[in-house]
Amino acid sequence: MSEDRQKAASFPAVSGFGECDAGGARETSDRAPSKETLRILIADDQDLVRSGFRMILNSYDGLSVEGEARNGEEAVYLAQKIRPDVVLMDIRMPVRNGIDARGEPLMLLPPQEDAPMTVGLANGIEEFWALELSFFAAVGETPPDSMGRSRMIGAMSAGRVAFITVKRLNRPIGLCSVSRCFSSFTCWDMGVLDDFYIEPAFRGKGAARLLVEKAAEYCRKQGMQSLAVTCSDVDLELYRALGFTTRLGTNLTMPLPYES
Repeated sequence: MSEDRQKAASFPAVSGFGECDAGGARETSDRAPSKETLRILIADDQDLVRSGFRMILNSYDGLSVEGEARNGEEAVYLAQKIRPDVVLMDIRMPVRNGIDARGEPLMLLPPQEDAPMTVGLANGIEEFWALELSFFAAVGETPPDSMGRSRMIGAMSAGRVAFITVKRLNRPIGLCSVSRCFSSFTCWDMGVLDDFYIEPAFRGKGAARLLVEKAAEYCRKQGMQSLAVTCSDVDLELYRALGFTTRLGTNLTMPLPYES
C-alpha cells in the first residue's frame, strides 16, 4: 500500500472502527429544535448548494438544518452523531457518493433491529466486488479494470489470495483479503492482510475483529506462521488492538512499470 493510500485509508474509510475526524463536517443549528421540528442533515460537496438549501429550509417553521457534510463519509459521521430526521444528500460527491457500489442509497445508520454478524471465506468474486469497489473509492485509488479483475480471479483460483467477508443478514458489510507469500526472514510462508474495509454504518460494532480473527484462523489452517499488515502511523493503535502487536520496521514500496 502506498503512503498516499495509507493516508487516505486513515480518513476514515478503512480503519474507522469508531469515530473519525469529521474534517469539514459540522453541526449548523444555533437554535434548540422543539419536538415538532424536523431535523435535517445536508450532504453536498458544493458550498453554495449547501448554504442555499440551509437558507431556504431554515426559513420555514418546523424545519431546522442541524448539520452539513461535504461528502458521504462526513454524512455518515454526522448522521450517527446528530441522528437527523431527514438527510438531503447529493448522489455524486468526492470520497463517497450518496449511492454505494451496489447502486443503493448510502446507508448512514445501521438498522435498529439486532441481527448477528457472520464471517467466512467469500464464495466467488461477485460476493465481495461491491465492497472492493467501495474500498478503492474510499482510499482514492482507481479500481481494477476488467484485466485486473480477471487476474484477481486467477489469483484466487490458484490459492495466492483469499477474500473474507463479514455479513449481516446475508448482506456483506465488511471485507479483507489475505495474500500468501514466502518470508526469507522466517523461511516460512506468511499471510499479508489487505483490502480491509467496513461499511461506515457498521464500524465500531465488532466486524473488524471478526475479520482479523478469521484471517488469522485461515493462515493457521493454511500452514502460514504469521499474519502481517501494512498501515500508516495513525492506524498503529487500531491494529495493535486487533492483535498486530509486533512491529517490524517500516514498509516501503517501489512501483515498477508494467511490461507486457
